[in-house]
Amino acid sequence: MAAIAGAFAVSSPVQTAYPRTLDEILADGALRIGIRPGMPGMSMPDGSGGWNGFDIEIGKAVAWELGLEIEWVPVGSHRQAHFLAQDRVDIIVGALRRSAELAKLIDFTLPIHTEVLAVLVTGHVEGTGWRGAERKGRTNLGLSGSRARAWVGRHRPQVRYGFVRTQGAIAELAVGSLAQTVIENDAAVHSRVPEFPEIQWRRAEEPLIVHYCAIGVAQGNANLLEVLNIIVHELHISNFIAEAWEKHHGAPMLYPVEPRHFY
Repeated sequence: MAAIAGAFAVSSPVQTAYPRTLDEILADGALRIGIRPGMPGMSMPDGSGGWNGFDIEIGKAVAWELGLEIEWVPVGSHRQAHFLAQDRVDIIVGALRRSAELAKLIDFTLPIHTEVLAVLVTGHVEGTGWRGAERKGRTNLGLSGSRARAWVGRHRPQVRYGFVRTQGAIAELAVGSLAQTVIENDAAVHSRVPEFPEIQWRRAEEPLIVHYCAIGVAQGNANLLEVLNIIVHELHISNFIAEAWEKHHGAPMLYPVEPRHFY
């Protein structure tokens, strides 16, 4: 998984520019925030020229704490490290999963949220653990092109797996015609659960794997990173992050980040 996560970061050389310091950002009056467009629950167009989602709430909170306006900059996942290194954005907020490979190119703040590969089942499926997905004859659904597909293929080759688009996975599971479980990034599919109130949804108690996602900053921008860490910590202990996550995903974070008094 680390190799998969870092593949986009090391696939081509990153040309480094001098990032704006915190003093320069404050003098300019605007914070350039990179976001990943088109991620349900995280960052989606709001229909009026703006953005809506968990990442947007975090970006707004950070900018408010710094007393700055915001310039939103859409960035594809394979370009996040490049945009930071080339000083095209000041920070990246967009399901930025920490990995050893990516840490060679950028710096990370304290974790904001987790990315959980989990199992979602309907009420008639017995058991609470993900191992039930391996039972003979059971079909599981996942999202085409997702990280889950690579992980399951490598670590659980015995699992019978079918792939659909995000919008189709929950609907098919609700109908029960193709599958009994969904193995996927929990946040990517759980936002659709309220659309089927007649189904007794249940998330398996034990996640398959948990990754931590944070704000990305250009390497060496120490003062900006220090201030961001203080802000992130305060957003955790005030429950701002937990409430924003539940607001945009329809459920609490499956595996929440636990803030500490000292970090």
